Amino acid sequence: MSGCAAQRKDALVKSGKLDAAWRAVKPEKIETVEGKKGKEWKVTFKDTAAKDKTKETLYMFFTQPGNFIAANFTGQ
Repeated sequence: MSGCAAQRKDALVKSGKLDAAWRAVKPEKIETVEGKKGKEWKVTFKDTAAKDKTKETLYMFFTQPGNFIAANFTGQ
């Protein structure tokens, strides 16, 4: 799962949706959570050097088979 998340994160950096500093950040935590349509993977990345502390933690969500659902800074 960490490989899927890293690839998706790199794609978000490349498209300009995430700052280039995120490229070097590794997954901190991988867990399963209850999503709207059942179990989902939640991958957490933490950039402790982020200037904007509201954007210090990036959450990415994937289906059980590994399909990307969403990414945000709220964890919701």
